[in-house]
Amino acid sequence: MKTRIIKNQQEFDKIKRVEADEEIIFKADEIEINCRLEVFGILQLCGKIKSSWNNQYIVARENSTPHIEAWGNSTPHIVARENSTPHIEAWENSTPHIEARENSTPHIVAWENSTPHIEARENSTPHIEARENSTPHIVARENSTPHIEARENSTPHIEAWENSTPHIEAWENSVIHGIYLNINTSLNLFGFSIGIIPFDLKIKIKKSKQAIIQRVKPQSWFKRNNIAKKEEVILYKRVSKDFKTQENTPNETSWIVSSIVEHPNWNPKNDECGEGKFHACSRPYFCNAFRSNINDRYIAIQINQGDLFEWKDNPSYPHKIGFRRGLVLFECDQYGNKIEAKP
Repeated sequence: MKTRIIKNQQEFDKIKRVEADEEIIFKADEIEINCRLEVFGILQLCGKIKSSWNNQYIVARENSTPHIEAWGNSTPHIVARENSTPHIEAWENSTPHIEARENSTPHIVAWENSTPHIEARENSTPHIEARENSTPHIVARENSTPHIEARENSTPHIEAWENSTPHIEAWENSVIHGIYLNINTSLNLFGFSIGIIPFDLKIKIKKSKQAIIQRVKPQSWFKRNNIAKKEEVILYKRVSKDFKTQENTPNETSWIVSSIVEHPNWNPKNDECGEGKFHACSRPYFCNAFRSNINDRYIAIQINQGDLFEWKDNPSYPHKIGFRRGLVLFECDQYGNKIEAKP
C-alpha cells in the first residue's frame, strides 16, 4: 500500500478519490472538504473538519477504512457504504451527520459536548460509543443492528424503527432516552444508569441493582421538551449565514432579525416534514439534525401558542414542532445564548 502525507489544504483539495492501494494522511488544525471525496483505501483526517451538504462530504466505500475526527464546531457529513469500516470521532462542540449504510461497520465515538446525528441504515452494524457529556441522536432503521454504549454522563437519544435490532448498554451515570424503541431492542443497564422507555413496551432488559428503569406514558410536545405552555413561547431554528432556509428553492424563506415571518400556505396536518408549515425546535442544538452547512446561524423566534402545530402520533422528531407565524428575536449560539450584533 502506498502512503502519502498531505502537507496543506491546497494539496488536499486536489484529491477526489483515495484508491484501494492508497493510504492518505492529513493532519491540520483545520481541514475543509470542498468536494465529494470517494474513499476506497485508507484516509486519515485529524483536525477540525468543515464541510457542507451540497455534494461536499466523505463517502467511505467498499472495504475502505478512513480515520476521521471532527473537532471544535465542525459539521462534516460522512457516509459509510458497503463494507467500509471507518473510525469516526466527534469532539468538543462538533455536530457531524453520520450515515452507516449497507454492510458498513463504522466505529463512532462521541466525546465531550458533541451532538452527532447518527443513522444506521440497511444492513449496517455500527458500534457507537457516547462518552462524557455527549448527546448523540441515534436512529436505527431498516435491518440495521447497531451496538450502542452510553458511558459516563452521556445522554443519547435513541430511536429504533422498522426491523432494526439495536443492542444498548448504559454504564456509569448515563441516561438512555428510548421513547421510540421497538420490540427488537435489548437494553442492559449497569452502574447508576437510567433507561427511559414507554410504559407498554416489552423488550429484553438486564440491569444492576443500582440502575433504574423509568417507564413513561406519551407526553405532549411541551412536557416532553420542558417548555411552559404560555401564550407566547421562544423556539429556535438553524438558518444560513444570510438568515435563510430552503435556499434556491421555491420555498426559500428569509429570517432576518426583528422581522415577522408568516407561512403563505399554512397546511400542517398532512405530514410532519415537508411543505405547509415552518419548523422550529425546543433547543438550538436539536436543529443540527436538519442543517449542517458551513457558517450556519441559530435564531430565536417568538411564537404565539395558537400558531403552533404538534404531531401527537409517534412523531419522528420529538423536539420539532410546526408553526405558522413568528417574530425573529435575535441570533444565538447553539445553547440559546444571545449573540450581540456587531456594530
